[in-house]
Amino acid sequence: MAPAKPHPADEVQEAAAAISAYNELGPDYQDAVIESFLNRMDQMNAARQRPPIMPVVVPAPDVPQSKKKKSGSPQVAAMITCIVLAIPLTAIAGDFGITGMLVTWVGIIIVSFIWSRGMNRD
Repeated sequence: MAPAKPHPADEVQEAAAAISAYNELGPDYQDAVIESFLNRMDQMNAARQRPPIMPVVVPAPDVPQSKKKKSGSPQVAAMITCIVLAIPLTAIAGDFGITGMLVTWVGIIIVSFIWSRGMNRD
């Protein structure tokens, strides 16, 4: 049989206090003193056996480059470019009347739509 380990000071103090209360209170309270002492020992043992709480660091999921949220700046740049080019194209198309202007603007809208769809795929 292994030699008994020395008990911590707090356990010794609890036992001494329980024995003192056991002797002073008399037979009417002896069962309550014993139960209280055993409950306190259970609490102390549970506190010693509980593993320390360590913070858990969860790494951020690795999101593929194609799934990351994109900023709207390339689309904004594309729309600004279309508008900037639309001004001189409209002036040139004005020489051909309303039909030239309509064809020019339909072309600008189609190019703008295709350009923005191509950017959304990436």
